[in-house]
This record gives sequence, C-alpha cells and structure tokens, in this order.
Amino acid sequence: MITNIIYDGDFNPGQLNSWSFSDSAAGVQNESETVENYFAHINATESAWQQIGMSTGQQGLLTFKCRGQNSGTVSVMMLNTNTTYWQQTFNSGMSSDWTTESFSFTIDPSWTGPLMLHFQAAYNTDMTDAVDIDDVRLLVNE
Repeated sequence: MITNIIYDGDFNPGQLNSWSFSDSAAGVQNESETVENYFAHINATESAWQQIGMSTGQQGLLTFKCRGQNSGTVSVMMLNTNTTYWQQTFNSGMSSDWTTESFSFTIDPSWTGPLMLHFQAAYNTDMTDAVDIDDVRLLVNE
C-alpha cells in the first residue's frame, strides 16, 4: 500500500505543528485575500523541515511545487544535526510560476538516527530572495 507520510504538505495554518521553521520571517503565507492557497515561504539561508518515519530499504517518491527568486535544496538528514544523507537542488530556473519537482530515494542502512525532510533556501546576498514550496508529498510503500 502506498502512503503519503508528510503531515500537512499543504501548509494549512491550523495544522502546522508538524513543520518547523528556522526563522520567524519564514513560514506560511496565503496566495491572496481571495485564494485560499497556503504555502511555505522560505527566505534566503532559511529552512523548513519535518521528521519522517522511514525504514532501511524503503523507497520514497517526493513531489512538491515550488517557485521564487531563489533556488533551494531538499535533503534527507538526521534530525537536529547537519548530517546529510541525500540532497537535491530544486527551482534551479528560479521560476515565478509554480512548477512541480519530483525526486526518488531509498533509505540506505548507513542512514542512522531519526530522519527529517529538510528544505533549505540557497544563500543569496539579497536576503529577500525566497523560495516557496507547496503540496509536499512523500509517498512510500508500507
């Protein structure tokens, strides 16, 4: 059975206790006053993350939408450390339109400790350059 293991990948403000943000300036925003599309807005050098429960050998298919004047990296890391096991760049074209990214990875036996899915905006001298993410899904075979 395939299951999405991300909680609140749509960034509903009433359910955000699953996500952590590195800075109070980063966080959830609304598309506009009339459109109820919440998303995570991540400023340059800031990040958002969520703990994930995956086992050795389990494969994940990660999909999400992104846009912004900045690129970013998405990683699987050991929770609360800088130990990175898997990493990919996203929003390389720095599109202002929502685009969908898709990546797959398999949990290696060497990946120890509790894991987290970590989104990081790239370093940029203009700290207002941000990347937005939305509709985050991590599908695994249970």
